Amino acid sequence: MDKKEALKKIALIQIKVGDFFLGNADYELKADKEVVLAAVKKNANDLQYADKELKADKEVVLAAVKYSGNALQFANKKLKADKEVVLEAVKQEGAALAYADKKLKTEIELLVGKKEKKIFPYIFVGPELTYYHETIKKSEINSIKEITNRLIQFIETAEHDHGSAPVIGQLSSEKGKNLIKNKNARRDYSVRDSNGNDINLKIKNIGRLIEKPKKNEIIFIWYYQYISSEYHFTPIKHKKDLHINIKCFDTEAIIEPVDNLDFEFECESADKPSEIYLQILCDDRQFENSIDFKEDLVNQFAAYLL
Repeated sequence: MDKKEALKKIALIQIKVGDFFLGNADYELKADKEVVLAAVKKNANDLQYADKELKADKEVVLAAVKYSGNALQFANKKLKADKEVVLEAVKQEGAALAYADKKLKTEIELLVGKKEKKIFPYIFVGPELTYYHETIKKSEINSIKEITNRLIQFIETAEHDHGSAPVIGQLSSEKGKNLIKNKNARRDYSVRDSNGNDINLKIKNIGRLIEKPKKNEIIFIWYYQYISSEYHFTPIKHKKDLHINIKCFDTEAIIEPVDNLDFEFECESADKPSEIYLQILCDDRQFENSIDFKEDLVNQFAAYLL
C-alpha cells in the first residue's frame, strides 16, 4: 500500500468516527471523490475545501445539500443553476435560495411556495463568542492558593456551562450606537436576506454583556471565539426593517437571543475556535491572559489584590 492509499484509508476511518476536517487534509484527499463524498455526508460545509472539480460534481454537491441546504454556496456556478440541486437545497433549508442562480430564483420561489408569505431567516456570517462568567466577593480570597483554587474551579464549570452568541460587528466604544464599517478589519461581518441582498442592520446598544463589578466584587470571565460562524435569525412576524438589540463585550457588538425575543436564532455552522482567554475584572482594573498562562494571571492579580 503506497502513501496515498494509506492516507485515504485513514481519512475514511476518521470520517466514519467523526474525527476528520477536510480543511486540514492534504490536497490529494481534497481531490479524491470518495473521500470528499464521505466527508460532505458527515459535514456539508466541508464542500468548501474540496477541489474545484468536485465542487462541480453533481453527485458530490447533491450529497452535501441533502445534509445542509446552505452548502449550495460552495457549489460550482453551473450547479447553482441546476434545478434539481437547488430544489434539494431549498427543501432542506429555505435560506439556501440566496445562493441559487438569479434566473432560477423566481421559478424556485413559486415551486416552494414563497409567494405565500413564508418567512425566511436573515443570514449572518461572522465571529461567534463563547463565554462564561462568575461574580465572587473579594473577602472570599485571601491568598494566592485561594485565588488559584477558585480559578481552577471556575474553569471546570465554564467548560460545561458556557453560552454562545454571534458577534455582529465592532463598536467605536462600549456605548457606541453604530457599527464601525472598516474595510481593513481582520474579520468579515455580513447580514443578508434570503435572496442574498445585503441588509442595513439597525442596532440598539442596551449595555455591557457583563456588568462591571462593585467595589467588593471580582468577576472571572472565560471566553474564546470562533473566527467565522453562520447564524440564521428568523423574525416571528414579517418585518420591513431589521432592528436588533446588542450588548457590548470589549467593544464588540454581541446579539443575545434573550434580548431579541421577536426572532428565532439558530447557529448553522462554526469554524475552528481561537485559544481560550481568562479575564479578571475589578471595579478599577482588568487582568487578562491566555488560559495557558493562568499562573501569570494569578500572580498579577494577587500582587494587585493582596
